[in-house]
Amino acid sequence: MIVLVLACASKEVRLSSRMEGRYELPVPVGDWESVRPGGADHAWWSSDLTASFYVDSNCGVRFEDVALPRLVDSQLNGVSLGDPLAEEYFTLDGREAYTRLTLGRIDGVPVELAVTVMKKNQCTYDFVLVAPRGDKFAEAWTQVRSTIQEFQTE
Repeated sequence: MIVLVLACASKEVRLSSRMEGRYELPVPVGDWESVRPGGADHAWWSSDLTASFYVDSNCGVRFEDVALPRLVDSQLNGVSLGDPLAEEYFTLDGREAYTRLTLGRIDGVPVELAVTVMKKNQCTYDFVLVAPRGDKFAEAWTQVRSTIQEFQTE
């Protein structure tokens, strides 16, 4: 489920006892501020880009061993979507990962989304970016993508 979040501050991501998967992830570069993650592990908000980014892990009984594109589909459930703009398989922390970029509408507001998923050690890891369409999304995606590439499980 896509979660749009509002602001509060932090500079580093450290492991939390409520997270299912154990991992390290740097704070996105730019003006991203840590915010309450709701049901996710971590979330950030960029007021300059009007964008939100969250990361979540699901392990054990919550782990779904399905194809990566189906995991992205489940993240986008409830969002009005257009056709995918781009799809990519790549290696993340030694495992196959999958990203889909797409246009969508959340509560009637046009947005662009990037959803990345990977599976490792009976855990699924989700990375979701939501931003306004166009230049703001492009800038947010550049910042978030570099953060995702630094992801490492422990």
